[in-house]
Amino acid sequence: MNGGSSPIKNTKIVRLPLPLGDGIAQRLLRFTLLWGAVVLAMAPAAARSDEQTSPAPLQAVVTTADDEQIGGAISGLADGKLSLSSEPPRSIDLSDVQRIEFGKQISVSSSSAAELVWIGQDNHDLVQVGGASGGNGIQDLHLHVNTLKPLAIKQIIAVCRFPNQLRVWRLDTSQSPHWRLAIARADLAAEAELYLEPASIDSFGLKFDLTATYGDGTTSKSSTTATTHTSDQLKVDRATQPGQTVAKTVAPAVANAEVFLADRGHVRGEVVEITPDLITLRTAWKAALRIPILQARGIWFAGAAPAETRADFDKQMSAPTGEDVAFLLGRDKAPAQIAGSVTGLSGGKLAFRFEGSDRSVNQDRLLGLVFAAHPKIPLPSTPFHLLMLNSGDSISGRWVALNDGTLEIETLWQSRFQVPSGEVAEIRSRNGRLTFLGDLDPISVDEVPYFGRVIHWARDQGFDDAPPKVKGKQPSRSIAMHSRSVLTYALDEQFEKFKATLGFDDSAGTRGRVLCRVTVDGRELFVQKDFRSDQDPLNVEVPLHGAKQMTLEVDFGEAEDIGDRVIWAEPRLFRAAIAK
Repeated sequence: MNGGSSPIKNTKIVRLPLPLGDGIAQRLLRFTLLWGAVVLAMAPAAARSDEQTSPAPLQAVVTTADDEQIGGAISGLADGKLSLSSEPPRSIDLSDVQRIEFGKQISVSSSSAAELVWIGQDNHDLVQVGGASGGNGIQDLHLHVNTLKPLAIKQIIAVCRFPNQLRVWRLDTSQSPHWRLAIARADLAAEAELYLEPASIDSFGLKFDLTATYGDGTTSKSSTTATTHTSDQLKVDRATQPGQTVAKTVAPAVANAEVFLADRGHVRGEVVEITPDLITLRTAWKAALRIPILQARGIWFAGAAPAETRADFDKQMSAPTGEDVAFLLGRDKAPAQIAGSVTGLSGGKLAFRFEGSDRSVNQDRLLGLVFAAHPKIPLPSTPFHLLMLNSGDSISGRWVALNDGTLEIETLWQSRFQVPSGEVAEIRSRNGRLTFLGDLDPISVDEVPYFGRVIHWARDQGFDDAPPKVKGKQPSRSIAMHSRSVLTYALDEQFEKFKATLGFDDSAGTRGRVLCRVTVDGRELFVQKDFRSDQDPLNVEVPLHGAKQMTLEVDFGEAEDIGDRVIWAEPRLFRAAIAK
């Protein structure tokens, strides 16, 4: 990109004489000067009422590198350690965390079923605000109780203590200002379904206490914690049966673009401006996210463009050239591509230098931008995190602070932004004590055609564009390989062992027969010479002890069957020590 100036106030940019048109060199220079100076600012948060000043507990399930699962409310983050209000309370080093799933709790087995179970808003509508009967078009809160006495019920009272407010629901609301609840119970069964009108405040993480009073005057009490977010604006979906949770795709209210990042992440929102140095994006969580051009691979603007145009965009982004490429709608509405240099975007117009001339294109004609190739920026060698949002967006950085229910993240370009915890679905660790093999790129790939067709290896995918499944179970992370494939990874003397579960994808049926091998620095440390798809999966554990390279191999079996579809499920590398 040529010309222009940085939008960052009070930041002096030194301009060195460079040949006009040497856009990549200019980007590299400006990126170096801006490194650490780019600011990510949260847009002013909407004013909160007094009743919302105290954030609800941040409920989560933490999975450690050793697959231990710990559930509880996150009470703090300091010095890289996560404080968890579990039983007993725990302090966990973030480098020892595999993933953190927000808004979840550890499932209780049926043998030790809880007396009161939180279901959430699942499309029922039996009650409304106040004591009147009938629904109001808003999804109820659904709770399941399973320890009722075999007696007639006289009264049920549910209580939740919100910040600065106590909310009470009753089965019998006569002579009370409380809201009515509904019950569905078969005769004198021990189990029943309860339905409550949601309060205006999110119930997530709050405790609900239930008291049932029976006809003989006796009572029973139970409690549960809300493990999902709630809203008094969530309308019933008439196209969905009650009891079915409606899948939500949370998209930014102002989304008109998706920015693809150099670290494989992507963020959607409204592109406010593009300058020679930065992309300014207004995100779903109302932050002004400023992304250095060298940290972006491309931007896709058109949600409904022809499929072949999007395919061309993806192909171009995977192998960029020495020039920027703009995907446009021509004046005849036909898709077109032009190569040159993006010099800016603002006020609804793209500024583009094409064949030595400066051109201006209306943004409503813009389908996508792929930025010119530049030297790859290496990922950190120290621990960092992948932030996965409810919107489907993902961005890498380091989780550095937790303040009043808001996460503070330091990006890979050493800037910081904040995101409300309710926007976060999961955090996955990178370069901690555990590293998934799929987070590394192989340094060498050798794939031999199978009857003239090359079936490529894939990370976190199965075969034929389907998710991987081994004996009916879908692994969270995986490497898929077909015979004959050989993948070699550089380990750089960082790891002490490799673990995985080796099996066949269910699509192989009974027609899979292969040789599988793991070699470490040229030494064969695991081999299964005749592995068949009708066998049970195998647990693989290979010592590494500071090895430089590791190779996974899947070779043709004796019968050269057509089902040689192998899955390395949960392939993990473990470190002995963590670089701080």
